[in-house]
Amino acid sequence: VSVHGILGQSFYKNFDVLFDFKAGEIVLLSPDTTYQWLLNKGYRCQTLNGEKKGHLLVFDCQVGGVPARLAFDSGAQTNLLAGDWPQQHPSTVKSLKKDHLIGYGDGRASITKGKITLTLGGCKYKNQQTAFSDVSHLKESKGIDGLFGCEVLAKQKMLVSYKRQELILID
Repeated sequence: VSVHGILGQSFYKNFDVLFDFKAGEIVLLSPDTTYQWLLNKGYRCQTLNGEKKGHLLVFDCQVGGVPARLAFDSGAQTNLLAGDWPQQHPSTVKSLKKDHLIGYGDGRASITKGKITLTLGGCKYKNQQTAFSDVSHLKESKGIDGLFGCEVLAKQKMLVSYKRQELILID
């Protein structure tokens, strides 16, 4: 498989995007036809209203019962919360361990990882792998506590509408 680029919000903003990781599909829909398409497919859906903050869609969630504002990031391999989250909310995190990230920035960074239960709307996602690191730039500029993405997408078919600022969870 050759990769020629990364699809992100700058591309997705013109579409409603259905992520179905179990089927290995990403479906692009015209925002004007999405609801009819979902109805024709017979899907049961729950819609969550979000808020656009820059290029991110932010949703009210819960982490282990604690309210959190998390941004959806389809490219986030793991969930991300503030580095001090485990100390501030110890009962919400389990299986904490140190790990290292290797990247193209400064090379190698030490982080803490653990598992959380993330609640979106009425849906609970248990044992969500989560990294804890500095998210002060998101918190200070956009009021965001962290990110969620592929960990949830691997368990839930969902549709993101940047135009309507919605996340639709699909059964």
